[in-house]
Amino acid sequence: MFTAWDGYIVGRTTALEPARRIVQTWRTADFAESDADSQIEVLLEPLPAGTRLRLVHTRVPDRLRGFEDGGWQAHYFDPMRAYFASD
Repeated sequence: MFTAWDGYIVGRTTALEPARRIVQTWRTADFAESDADSQIEVLLEPLPAGTRLRLVHTRVPDRLRGFEDGGWQAHYFDPMRAYFASD
């Protein structure tokens, strides 16, 4: 079990293929108790100059699909890019 953002997100890793694939259940504090967990699948593909990351987020309640409007980019990928560029 893991938590993120001070407990706003909770989940569990359900599959792990090192350097290839990570699958996790996710739910936020905004999910209703009746909502099923969403699923995150992270696919990693080696490239000559790094790694391509493909993220697929499914089973999200319709009312919480803001990540499709840039939530993943703004809250995860942009900060990661800045962090790793600062070394």
